[in-house]
Parts: sequence; C-alpha cells; structure tokens
Amino acid sequence: MRLKTEIIIAAEVKRAQSLGLFAALIKKGDETAGQIYVIICRNNTDFLLIGPALGQTINDDGQRVWQYPLGDDILCQDKVNNYLDKIMNFDCDIYILEVEDRDLEFRPMGVFGGVKGRQEDKLKLAADSIFKR
Repeated sequence: MRLKTEIIIAAEVKRAQSLGLFAALIKKGDETAGQIYVIICRNNTDFLLIGPALGQTINDDGQRVWQYPLGDDILCQDKVNNYLDKIMNFDCDIYILEVEDRDLEFRPMGVFGGVKGRQEDKLKLAADSIFKR
C-alpha cells in the first residue's frame, strides 16, 4: 500500500523544517496520488527542480524515485515556472513544494535515478516530444 501524497508532503515539510529550512506548499494537488515536484531555492535567484522519475516512480524497495527534469544545473525562476506550467496543462493534480536552502543541498526522501536502459530512452523521447510543442 502506498502512502497518500498529502502524507508524503507533510513529512517533507517537517523534515525540511527540522533541518532549519523554510518549506512551503505552492500548489496542492490530488491528496491520494498527485505527483510531487520540489523546487529548491537559494535567495530567490538560483533554483533546482526535482520531480518524479519517468515511468516507475516507486522502486522495488518501496522508495520514491526522483529525477532532475531540467538537469541538475542551477536554473532561473522563469525556466522552472515555464516547465511546471507545461506540466499543469495536462496534469492539474500535481503538488509543488518549495524549499529555501542557501546551499541547495536539500533532497526529498528516496533515490535518484529512474528506469534503466532502452525503456528510459523511450520515455525521455516521449517527454521531450510533448514539451517541444
């Protein structure tokens, strides 16, 4: 049985606060199965975006699988907002959590990666084709 998204969000907010960071829910989605996107912000100028992995979002060990949908380089706010706007055009049930972290080191609980091999390549190509429109 999977945890409801609202429980995962509450745990991530609590974890960020326990590390001395400010965390705020920017957008609330489906309480039971909404996808989660985490914006990590440094001084309102530098951003990282973390989102669910393409395809399999929970691995065989029951851990949530994350990825950097726009790469793991520092981004500007416009790029992050444009990406999330595109996501919300076809999935309005997403959650967006923003964490202010001067060191950009906060990461949500789980593992980073995704599916392996050719399946991953196919999923990336399909996602790229959606966002080129």
